[in-house]
Amino acid sequence: MQEQLVTEEEALPPLPSSLARRRREGPAATRKTVRGAKQAKAQRPAIVVARPGGAGSGGGGGGGGGGGGGAGAAVSAGLMALGLREIAAPLITAPDALSEAATSAFVEVERAAEALGLPAARINQVCRAVEAEARRGAAGCHAFLGMTYRRLRRACNTGDAEAAREWMDEIMARGADAR
Repeated sequence: MQEQLVTEEEALPPLPSSLARRRREGPAATRKTVRGAKQAKAQRPAIVVARPGGAGSGGGGGGGGGGGGGAGAAVSAGLMALGLREIAAPLITAPDALSEAATSAFVEVERAAEALGLPAARINQVCRAVEAEARRGAAGCHAFLGMTYRRLRRACNTGDAEAAREWMDEIMARGADAR
């Protein structure tokens, strides 16, 4: 395995163009802001990402030492590069704020699922499960934002791909139970 110096954006798995554009622009971006972001792209800090070696590296077999090999290291680095946002759980007496926070969490969960490389059908299941959590009433939504989402954020921000995958499995099971 060899290490390669890349920008944070290069470390992330590719996103569908509409999601990538939405991620770059943000909800309130203007054309001028986007143009400025494109110019600033070259100035982004570089990070070191482990990449599987070339054809002659002989790195075949299973990943050793719990790291999951080069692909696992790349996924872990991609999760950390996401920098999932901290989303405060608003008071249960503020339904508009709860709804806004739940929508923000939905976007972050979707980004994490894509960074894990989940298939599109599985990402849709995760998204439906997060929607179900957000619609469990004010107390349920508050608990999801204040506890459940925080576990995913911690897993992603520490690069723990296994814990993030377990979180995705758990949320999908909870979503299936809610039907």
